[in-house]
Amino acid sequence: MQASPNTGYKANSGAQVVITLPSDVAVGDVVRVSGVGTGGWKIAQNAGQSISATDIPSAIGVPWSARDSARNWMSVASSADGRFLAAAEGGGKVYTSSDAGATWTAHDTGATGTLFRSPPQTMERSW
Repeated sequence: MQASPNTGYKANSGAQVVITLPSDVAVGDVVRVSGVGTGGWKIAQNAGQSISATDIPSAIGVPWSARDSARNWMSVASSADGRFLAAAEGGGKVYTSSDAGATWTAHDTGATGTLFRSPPQTMERSW
């Protein structure tokens, strides 16, 4: 898929989605990608282009480790630095982490179905 400057994309496929950076760009142009499919996604560059990763946490490329069994996850949020995390599951619990996901604490909400769904927002630490 050829990307356009200042455009967002949802990579929604069972196979990996390759998004090629725009060839005609200006300083400050942005391409946003959200991975919603199971196949994942990657960014491809045109000749002479490079990707600056200065704002990406140092943990990029670090393997993820399963901390629990599969759940019916409904929502996830992260602080800008990835240190504070929250995840809601359809069974009525909200899980929080203050150490970038190394440990998690379950909070029982008493709900028996979907807790909530809302558009992404900036997450503020509140636990």
